[in-house]
Amino acid sequence: MFKNGLVVFVGLAITKLLNLFCHIWITNHSSPDVYGVFSIAFVLVMFASNLCCLGLNQSLIKYLSSEGINYVLKWSVLKVVRFSFFYTILTSLLCVLILTLLSDWLSSFHDESRLRSTLIMAAMALPFMGILILSTYLFRSQHVFWPEVLMRNFLRSLFFLLGLVVLSSLGLINQPFWIASVFFLSFLLTAIFAACLPFYVFKIDSDQDHSKSFNQKSVIQYGLLTLVSLFFYEGLIATDKIILGYFATSEELGLYSGASMLARQSEVAGIVIFTILSPKLASKVNLKDSIHSGVMSTTLVSVVFGIFGMILLFFIRDYVLMIFGTEYVAMNREFIVICGGFLMLIITTPFSAALQFGNKITYDNGILVFGFIFNLLASYFCIKNWGSMGAAIGTGISLSLVSILRILIYSIKMGKVKA
Repeated sequence: MFKNGLVVFVGLAITKLLNLFCHIWITNHSSPDVYGVFSIAFVLVMFASNLCCLGLNQSLIKYLSSEGINYVLKWSVLKVVRFSFFYTILTSLLCVLILTLLSDWLSSFHDESRLRSTLIMAAMALPFMGILILSTYLFRSQHVFWPEVLMRNFLRSLFFLLGLVVLSSLGLINQPFWIASVFFLSFLLTAIFAACLPFYVFKIDSDQDHSKSFNQKSVIQYGLLTLVSLFFYEGLIATDKIILGYFATSEELGLYSGASMLARQSEVAGIVIFTILSPKLASKVNLKDSIHSGVMSTTLVSVVFGIFGMILLFFIRDYVLMIFGTEYVAMNREFIVICGGFLMLIITTPFSAALQFGNKITYDNGILVFGFIFNLLASYFCIKNWGSMGAAIGTGISLSLVSILRILIYSIKMGKVKA
């Protein structure tokens, strides 16, 4: 477990730096309003990307998880994978169509003519996002973590960064459409690699009964339940920027998006926790004591490092924001508030993982639905009165509420939380 955690952490740390450098490159070679337009398209596409897989990526973890590293796939596993890929591509194409049809209205809603072409181009990446996500989750279900670090994280960010460098040399980086084009190409190239890699890494157990089927209904049902979780989580994170884009200028949105992007880098800790715990919890859903022990020990580590990181960020916040440019320092208060919300979310990631893989996923979904609705109302009210600071306050409070509710529900439904 420690070895896998180290691989994922190091890989994600490098990836987060690469991804962050991509956004630093954009902000340092273009204006805040250009970054603001791209940010809206980026948020909407990433929001839609959760719909593409129909939650079937989480079903792979739930139904295919092995006890340890496994490079031999049974025919029944292969059938689940083929089924998941088919519906993922179908759904992602539908999402592209919907975003294309809504692009005119969204451009009017945000009063930004450049958004239409930028959004359509970025949305073209959705089918390739789906392929990439499913491929990495297949590896994750078999406790093979390095392909996710290599493909979904490192290669995709590297292709995006190289594309941005080319745009700068051609003088096109001041146009959000071309930034979205590079974004699309980065997923296209990575998805090709992701679709081919499983054929080289895994072997098929030819001795298995080819006629053996799987319960499609169970796979879809669990996938849809996790889809609700992912959809409302991304909605919870994206609400502030979408609403701020309506009330504020593209420049103010760009500055706020930069601060939010930097704050969200702390998610790497939560991603590592969830990535490592998921297969373990999925294979021990009936061992309550084992689940509780893993949740509490992981939470303790998260609290210690989270508080230390928060104190450090408070004192160096201006220097961190200057990475994006001196104008982004104006968002130092917003940055700290958002970081506080993400700290709470990271600390309670083990509780969320336990609920999802302990057959209590409906409760976690309910918490996220509540958080999304609360943030929608809070962000609208706060942004209308206090602008970007209101966006940070609404999001920070919403993330904290979600975190507190996760602890309470876990304590009630899966055993008392011991101090």
